Amino acid sequence: MLVGRSARRAPRQWDAAIAALVAHHLVAESLPVPDWANGPTRTLRRRWAVGEGPYTLTPELHRVPPEFLRRLVLVDADTLESV
Repeated sequence: MLVGRSARRAPRQWDAAIAALVAHHLVAESLPVPDWANGPTRTLRRRWAVGEGPYTLTPELHRVPPEFLRRLVLVDADTLESV
């Protein structure tokens, strides 16, 4: 998952979200981010809130981790924390 490319593509939003998640964790560990995760197809054209729906609140931009914000995928940083 971290090195190769899959022949099958996820919907664009999830493709960007997975790239952001991988980059987020690799950057946190000071590891290199693979080229596929930084490709132009991994950035959305408009902001998308993960789980967006009638009962979902869009996170405030200052609460979105940089790797997600760069790809226009909006997820609150607390969502990514382990308990």
